[in-house]
Amino acid sequence: MYWLHETTETPLPPKADTLARLGQAGLPVPPGFVLTPEEASILASTPQPPEATILRAEIELYYRNLCERSGDTRVAVRAAGPQEDTEKASFAGQYETRLNVTGGAALMEAIQSCALSGESARLLAYQQTLAPEAHRSPGVIVQAMVHPQAAGVLFTQHPVTGDDRYLLIEAAPALGEAILSGIENPARLTFSRNGQAHTLIATECLPTAFREAEFWQPLLRMALEVERLLGSTQDIEWAYADGQFWLLQARPISTHPLVEPPPDFTLWTRANIGEVLSGVITPLTWSTFIHVIRQAEDPRQSPRPSEMARLFGGRAYMQRQALWDSYANIWGIRPAVVVGRGIGCDVRDDADTLRRHQPTLPLSARFVKSVYVWREVLSRHFVYPKLEKYLEALGPQLVFLSEENTNPMSLGTLRKH
Repeated sequence: MYWLHETTETPLPPKADTLARLGQAGLPVPPGFVLTPEEASILASTPQPPEATILRAEIELYYRNLCERSGDTRVAVRAAGPQEDTEKASFAGQYETRLNVTGGAALMEAIQSCALSGESARLLAYQQTLAPEAHRSPGVIVQAMVHPQAAGVLFTQHPVTGDDRYLLIEAAPALGEAILSGIENPARLTFSRNGQAHTLIATECLPTAFREAEFWQPLLRMALEVERLLGSTQDIEWAYADGQFWLLQARPISTHPLVEPPPDFTLWTRANIGEVLSGVITPLTWSTFIHVIRQAEDPRQSPRPSEMARLFGGRAYMQRQALWDSYANIWGIRPAVVVGRGIGCDVRDDADTLRRHQPTLPLSARFVKSVYVWREVLSRHFVYPKLEKYLEALGPQLVFLSEENTNPMSLGTLRKH
């Protein structure tokens, strides 16, 4: 067991090691101590070995000393996995955290729970996917509880666009758990590396003082210092309490979007898709969108819609040639009209080029594609509306299938129908 502010040659889990390095460098890290994975696994064992009694007494002593330092009996207890907070995988949200733990008995229970969180099915599935090295138990960090006016995360590189010219801050009142768990939509603020405000979004959820760009300057300087000390772009958890910012955690940004130059607009367009997916898109939104599109695709479609779109700088674009090709080789349809007027992609200057590059299909393939498209068009305009009308007319006749008529008392009535 080791104090975070004291140096040790014993290897600590990455989360604990990072906090120790930052605290020893003079940055504001809440005081605390760390149990090694070996010590934590002793308390997680059933039955516990004889050395658990000595370890519990030692933890009690460390806890009393920590309470004297902080002037508060409440602590935060967090698991610290052996592969957590590394460049390969963050394990964000996978391990257990307990906040506002008070008293020795509650502390022992929290430590045991955190140590056992390394065995959860969710974590093991994550580990198998991203970090399938030999499984090892987590250590446990115990720190003085910070009671913030606001808390959140800071990225020294934009996590979606990959742009490292700006720092992104997400903030919410009180505990940052609301952001990390997705319960609240945070305020979002972006700053250039020299501290100049770039965008301030939804800051009305924060106390008045937090809405000014000047307020965030100490946190920005602190984040750049963390990045310098640790040698890579960082995902930082922070809190503001007692008139200052505190560092709660720092990890390397484990996903680096491919930074590309802006798209060649002779090849790509935002027409139509920019109305559906406006602004910068998160990886979750994009992967869900593409998955849904693929589920609705017909294997006979060429090109397929899911193959026509991609992201540039976090924004969605459609391939102009693929859009054109979708409506080419269909009898009775002019691609220039559909793509230009229907979708809103201006092709007046390069229609001849797009036409030259469209695939040449044999007569049989053109026939199949034309039948497929016109069947869909006619069905949408004539068949589907009629079906809807018929179903609407049938509605009153199906009342006997409602919930009140499917209970045991009315089964006889249902059988008569």
